[in-house]
Amino acid sequence: MVDLRLYCKSPSSLLSLIMVMSLVSFWGHVSADEVANIPEAQMLNLKDMDGNKKNLHDYQIEGKWLVAMIWQSDCHICNQEAQSYVAWFEKNRSGNSTLMGISTDGWDGRQAAQGFIDKHKVTFPNTLISYEALNEYYANLVGQAFIGTPSFLVYAPSGELMATQSGAVPTKLIDQYILKNN
Repeated sequence: MVDLRLYCKSPSSLLSLIMVMSLVSFWGHVSADEVANIPEAQMLNLKDMDGNKKNLHDYQIEGKWLVAMIWQSDCHICNQEAQSYVAWFEKNRSGNSTLMGISTDGWDGRQAAQGFIDKHKVTFPNTLISYEALNEYYANLVGQAFIGTPSFLVYAPSGELMATQSGAVPTKLIDQYILKNN
């Protein structure tokens, strides 16, 4: 478990971070073999912003960790934190990790999703999925219902799902987690 005191300068910031981190839904591992054995019908079928079918493995870059940020255009925290994730993505372009977005606005809400992307000048790739389809996939993958946005799926370079997290996650914690598990 990560020692949150390392990231907080005051008791009030520690309390805030604990409240965010208390939304942890699962800190376990799902092997690449287990993911490979998920039937195609249960795979996370996404669409990019142009309507092309995509899946998470399309965004896995050899040798890099993949962080999938699940967001929705009307999510207050997603809007508040968007710039920190854009900066993290840009900082890691030549590093050992990458970021992609999954909007639960779905294909029907793609204009709202595009508005979010434009408003925040999001530079990382984004996809669309319905909330219902994501919830079904998430429950099959981790054995728990999807709680809400923002949420994160963290994949090792091997494609192994290493962690899921509900709620905003400071990018320093993502860096620390990757460093510890690399």
